Amino acid sequence: MEPLKAEIDAADSGRLIFNRPISLAEAVAYLWQRPPETPDALRPDPSDISAGGRQRRFLIKKTDMDLVFSLQHGLANEYVRQIKPIRSNAPATLPDWIPPEIREAALSGHLRNGVSRFAGPPPYGRIVVWIDNSSGYLSIQAYQEFPDKLEFYVRIADGDEHSGRLLRECYSQFNRDMTFFLDSRGMSPEMARDEIRRINDEVLRLVLEAAVGILSAGAGISAMNNIMRQNANKMLGAAERSGFSKSASQKIGSEMAGSLRRAGKPVVVNLGGVGEELEAINLNPNKVAPRKDIPNLIAQEGEAIEQLFEPGSVDKIVSNRLPPNTLDWRRIIPGAQKVLKPGGTLTIRFQGTGYDSEVIVAELKRLGFKQIEDFKAVVTAVK
Repeated sequence: MEPLKAEIDAADSGRLIFNRPISLAEAVAYLWQRPPETPDALRPDPSDISAGGRQRRFLIKKTDMDLVFSLQHGLANEYVRQIKPIRSNAPATLPDWIPPEIREAALSGHLRNGVSRFAGPPPYGRIVVWIDNSSGYLSIQAYQEFPDKLEFYVRIADGDEHSGRLLRECYSQFNRDMTFFLDSRGMSPEMARDEIRRINDEVLRLVLEAAVGILSAGAGISAMNNIMRQNANKMLGAAERSGFSKSASQKIGSEMAGSLRRAGKPVVVNLGGVGEELEAINLNPNKVAPRKDIPNLIAQEGEAIEQLFEPGSVDKIVSNRLPPNTLDWRRIIPGAQKVLKPGGTLTIRFQGTGYDSEVIVAELKRLGFKQIEDFKAVVTAVK
């Protein structure tokens, strides 16, 4: 089937035309990285004859600039060329809590699109600045990471070290999850917070409350400390109740696997390499010769498979054209043994041969895998 595409109607810039009939939900998923909250952001074109709720023509609320500029697949840039929005001549400003030198760097145009990080005033962590001007419409978002030092949280907990450690883990996990979504998923801070709110439990919702309160208070040190202290008892209670531990990447892995199972599809995990299988969940740090548009990507190494998926939740583990001698199979194979279902399969294909198969086969035998086949460049087995 031809890949899905959309274009702006030359006769009416408020109409988008797709190359094949789709549902409204499919159109929204194609156009935006996260569904817009704007009412009637996109609606079916009543002039299009709908067949089973699917059609090619949709009407967009083009007067909403934020909505238009967040479109994907080059459509935002096309709108900029077509509608030529009026730009303000007023000087742009950033909040006073951001140090002057960082404000100047952010507004100077010298920072690259995406994420830049700067040392923040102690005891708090880095100041994170996210920039996007790819559509000619400058968007800047910034936040400051929570402290990492245990002593800070012990003070917040009035000297109780156990409570201090738990608070530190809650706030540090929020820092790690924001980094995961910004760096590995390409999200803006606003989108990352929305995703954390969507997938996480009571604990991180309370962290989000604190983060929003801190931004509203202007991020002054005394204000931040007061907000965190006021939130401490609620957060400790929630953390104790939930056994708080999972990171965003762990939740994303479980969520992806659950979505495939609910659709009646096998859960396939690809450990890296090139040539991803259709609908596989792809583990790839994507740091060496990084590629764009890897589908279903979790930017983690294959060695993390045990932490990313529930025991017995995976049908197949594969790799295609994996560079030899790059992964630690003494960690991967035990993890694979835990997450594979009984009868689940393992097929590792290398681009060339190295010493991998010797280690893989030894681990497979030690852990009781069956039907082990070793062709050096390809190793297969069944749990």
